[in-house]
Amino acid sequence: MKKLVSICLLTYMHENYIVDCLNSIINQTYPRLELIIYDDYSTDRTMELIFKTLKNKRNRFEKITILQSKMNTGNICKNVNIMTKYAKGDFVKDFSGDDLMFPDCIENLVLAFEKNSDIGVVCGKPICINDKFKLPQDMSLHKFEEATINIISGQRVFEKLLHKNFINAPSAMIKRELFIKYGYYNEKIGFEDLDMWLKLSHHNISFAFIDCKVVFYRRGESSITNYNSSMGSKKIKYMFMEERKVVKKYLKYVSPSIQKECITNLYRMYIDDARAYNLRFFDMKIFKVFINDKISIKELFCMERK
Repeated sequence: MKKLVSICLLTYMHENYIVDCLNSIINQTYPRLELIIYDDYSTDRTMELIFKTLKNKRNRFEKITILQSKMNTGNICKNVNIMTKYAKGDFVKDFSGDDLMFPDCIENLVLAFEKNSDIGVVCGKPICINDKFKLPQDMSLHKFEEATINIISGQRVFEKLLHKNFINAPSAMIKRELFIKYGYYNEKIGFEDLDMWLKLSHHNISFAFIDCKVVFYRRGESSITNYNSSMGSKKIKYMFMEERKVVKKYLKYVSPSIQKECITNLYRMYIDDARAYNLRFFDMKIFKVFINDKISIKELFCMERK
């Protein structure tokens, strides 16, 4: 029998996207799915559309759990943890109500696990989309193609992540047993993925990367990673400070020279991204952490990015 996959779907003010998102999940080629939905107190039609779309689809899933917060928390990690603790599947797929899955997304991710029992995380390729993108009507014609699998040791993933977060969370799936063994998402961090990837890879959990597109990842106007907006400067500084917090937590596990290289590279990427969007990147808060981290101006502007 095929193993059960728990899809944990986080929603908030997704009335323009949730129907397409749910249909992309309903139309998965993989048979055994559990659907857990947590809404962070949407005040639009998100919940109404969830119930309407799933009304006649109960038989598609082994179990459907729908939860809603009594107030908007904005705490992604806390909300995802609530869903993950409800999950009963062998694998957990976190997802957002404004993203979309290719029909064979789950099938390809599970296949990688089936072929490599020692891996803990499987990641596919994402396609970045904007607010206007709609689920193509011909997606049902998409043909399954078995993907090439590249396995990277936890140690190597850990080293690469300290230089740059190269893993797209919406395209990843995790063995549920790893949450039980190593803990859930850090609720003191503004986004869920980097800290979890570093924690697992530090425990030498191997990651598999499959060479196929599995999700459409939306970077809309309200997305925290969309800097091309009126809130761009605030967003990019927030993301930098949160990423810095996570990276510094794990730097103690590498040599002093690598520590310096990683933190300098983090600043360099922040400045490059800010410049690319014509955003102001220095203020008193950034200046204080800059001084505290003992960043060399010469190294910051002269070193090659990893």
